[in-house]
Amino acid sequence: MTLKWTTLSLAAACFAGIPLAQAGTSFQRADDNAAQSLAAGMGNAKPLLLQRLAGNARTTLATLLPTVCKSACDSAKREMRGDALHVSGDGWQLDVSADGAMAEFSDDRARARAHDLGVDTAAAIPAATLEAAGRRFIASRLGGVIALRPGEQLVPEATYTRNEGGVDAAGHRAAERTTAQRIVFTREIDGIPVVGNGSKIAITFLNDMTVESFRYDWPDYVIRGSAPAMAARDVLLQRVQSVVGARTGQPSANAITLNAGAATVDLGGGAELNRLECGYYDAGLPDRDASAPVQAGCVYHAVHSAAGAVVTRAGYAGAVPAALQPAADARWPEENLLRGQVVRAAGDPGVAFAQ
Repeated sequence: MTLKWTTLSLAAACFAGIPLAQAGTSFQRADDNAAQSLAAGMGNAKPLLLQRLAGNARTTLATLLPTVCKSACDSAKREMRGDALHVSGDGWQLDVSADGAMAEFSDDRARARAHDLGVDTAAAIPAATLEAAGRRFIASRLGGVIALRPGEQLVPEATYTRNEGGVDAAGHRAAERTTAQRIVFTREIDGIPVVGNGSKIAITFLNDMTVESFRYDWPDYVIRGSAPAMAARDVLLQRVQSVVGARTGQPSANAITLNAGAATVDLGGGAELNRLECGYYDAGLPDRDASAPVQAGCVYHAVHSAAGAVVTRAGYAGAVPAALQPAADARWPEENLLRGQVVRAAGDPGVAFAQ
């Protein structure tokens, strides 16, 4: 079986083709969910089966265009690029997915000003200020496309910083300066966060609070089925162990032990689990089976170390299903890898995925 692995953790940092080199800083709410996920998996949460509703690119464009185009909007160039509708004007461009649930905007002239607006890294915009600015932007500019159903709320997930520095031709090192910052929001449904690349809004601000770019994947969800039984935390850890072992080529059958309050888990085979985030798993429009439901899952971030003449370390990110009997999803590589396996843990009888 050939599996396509999707890296989740860097997607928000590389929206709009602008890599933000510094690692993201999570909001406390996201860190609390990660700690709870590692300690108890899905805990008492009972996620339903959801379905992403398909919309229409032209309807979304009609709503978005007046918010991003300042003049000569009727003359903006329109063309199809793959499944996306691409619109460009004087110094800006906008892409809208065929189903209207995902859009990406960038302002080339704002980006050109970023370097001149750079500030000392210590003077970067505080997270609370970014959150407030992001919420204002969403309410005033994206309110027509970012909708919340009863029980849903918009919550901040992480911030990212773009720093610039380097060495000139004479060998002089330039002081590192912050030129842009990004805030990423996600959605909670009845208190359960959506993990993965779906239900994300990323907004990049220059230091004068000009918006350089934004990108969102924000579908409308409807209930497709009732809540299935969830796997125990130890079963989830064994699933992570299995898929990380398959990805690194160094599987481990060692029993997993998790000390109370531990922040990481030794998976064996040179791999360590650094973070686990459970909730509704939506891989995002480009990486999911449109016919499959949005269901419970846990995003993992692991590091694998290989000793030799030089010690090498590689990061792995993905997601494992959290239900005992997950719904089939042809484009979820971990689910396909685990399907048919029986994973048992202390106090759990073990359930094979449905065939």
